[in-house]
Amino acid sequence: MNKNEIKQKLMDYLYDEMGDTERTEFEEYIRKNPDVKREFHELQGVRKVLEKVPVPEKTEPMANKPLPFTPVSNQSENSNRTYHAIRYMVAVAAIFLATLLTFSFINLQVGSNENGFYVLFGENNVAQEQAVNEEMLADLLNQIRDENALFVAAMVEQSSARQTEQIEEVLSALTDYYDQRRQQDLLLIAEGFSQLEQDTYYRFMQTDEVIGEIIFALSNPNQ
Repeated sequence: MNKNEIKQKLMDYLYDEMGDTERTEFEEYIRKNPDVKREFHELQGVRKVLEKVPVPEKTEPMANKPLPFTPVSNQSENSNRTYHAIRYMVAVAAIFLATLLTFSFINLQVGSNENGFYVLFGENNVAQEQAVNEEMLADLLNQIRDENALFVAAMVEQSSARQTEQIEEVLSALTDYYDQRRQQDLLLIAEGFSQLEQDTYYRFMQTDEVIGEIIFALSNPNQ
């Protein structure tokens, strides 16, 4: 059993929530495990202390005591007043903002001269503003076109430099590869010549021995 299961078993044992068989088995388990036995005694001591703590008497319900705050009717009235005041301020602010936006859209101009007050809505400046906007748009398009041309030229130059660098890297790698391969071939050829020289020398030695034996045999026919 893990710690949580042991604690649950101890609580069930203390509050008589076990059957007879389970209770007997758990008592045997407590006797065989000193740590569990010590924890059981600690829980048992805590339970005895809690049993000695007096239970507080019921106090008078809160409904029978006067509340130290204002009546509900006054609170509701104050809340309604505050709510209406906030709504009024929000409405005034919205009207003021809408007026400013309207004036900005219609380009309202108010002034006075010798003939009295006048109100203009900016209709006389429409053609001039349109010409200015078209000129600004043309300048912006020219600027974008020039920037794009510079960007494309820089990208082409960068791509060309990168391709040249890659070609140089490939050529360098191929040169190194062929150089290493040539060195290996030379080593193999040198080893082959050395082996051939050894084989030839061995064959010459064998031939000399055979010829010597033949000459000796011919020189001494009686042996």
